[in-house]
Amino acid sequence: MKRVIILALVTAFAFMLPGCTLMQENVKKDRAIEKKINLAKFQFEDLPIPNNFKIINDDSFVYETDNYRTGIIKYRGKDSYKNVANFFKGELPKYSWDLRNSIEYKNIAQLIFEKPNWITVAYIEQDGSDVVITLTIGPVSKTK
Repeated sequence: MKRVIILALVTAFAFMLPGCTLMQENVKKDRAIEKKINLAKFQFEDLPIPNNFKIINDDSFVYETDNYRTGIIKYRGKDSYKNVANFFKGELPKYSWDLRNSIEYKNIAQLIFEKPNWITVAYIEQDGSDVVITLTIGPVSKTK
């Protein structure tokens, strides 16, 4: 089953890799200075997080300009991974995110959501009585 999880992760990141090219192009076009972001209270407005979860600053990264955003943000809180997965499945569609793929096995869930020009992956893992959420977000490449 570890192969299934590894395959799912590789697939998710394969979706995001083309966005790296778009990121380089946008960064060159923007010529904007990275905004100073207080990660302790940071949250993308269209990616709701369960109330009892706190950001893990040392494991999180966000880059945002006026025209571009990307990041890997980790959160920790008390809950079950199934409750958190159900939270995302219920809340993200309210922000125009469409669930594209869902894999759940043992104490892990991986959810891939997409909206026009954006993709996000929620990797949810039970860690004792805590749950660790790793959210990645980035643009979808416009390849022809």
